[in-house]
Amino acid sequence: MRFFRQLLDEASSLFFLGVGVSGMRKIERELDPAGIPSDGRWRVSGLRAEVSEHRGERAVLLECADRDGLAWLEDLQFAEGEIRIDWASGAGSLGIALDVRDRERFDLIRFSSQRSGSWTVEFVSALSGASERQVVAELNGVDLDWVRLKIVIQKDRIAVIINDHNIPCLRVSDYRPEPPGGSIGLWLGQGSTCYFTNLKCVEIRKQIRI
Repeated sequence: MRFFRQLLDEASSLFFLGVGVSGMRKIERELDPAGIPSDGRWRVSGLRAEVSEHRGERAVLLECADRDGLAWLEDLQFAEGEIRIDWASGAGSLGIALDVRDRERFDLIRFSSQRSGSWTVEFVSALSGASERQVVAELNGVDLDWVRLKIVIQKDRIAVIINDHNIPCLRVSDYRPEPPGGSIGLWLGQGSTCYFTNLKCVEIRKQIRI
């Protein structure tokens, strides 16, 4: 009861001060993964990174040998919006880390190749323990030279879309990162290699006016 009374008091104060939500603001960022080996904004754990080229695209080649590895931007906060990246891999496990707090605390959209030649995509959370898994039919039996990945986070839901497909290959419900959100990272499983390029994010923020 005390919480609701406090909430009403704060809302009334904001009303009388003329503070309100005037709309949504988009913040677009180009997050060049080729900066991982040299850009001090990137934190790297358990990965070897080098700038390379794959099929005519400048990219970063990440390799992970002994255990899973992670590279993430230290000064980024992202909670809601859209993440885009292109990746190329032959086998192993790779993913985009969301709401990264540190090396051990993050959520993950993970793609994994299977012995049968199929691929799976799953959401796993080191923060809450939640998980959801799906076979990626659109990737099975195709040449993975460049896969266009889009992750849309809106309110409490995530949609994972590949190659501009009309239907998401994975949907996650009841996703609740702690505001204002953590960072974005690139993840590899043990023994995996992958090229990454064209990492971008469009963050959606509520715009407050006074």
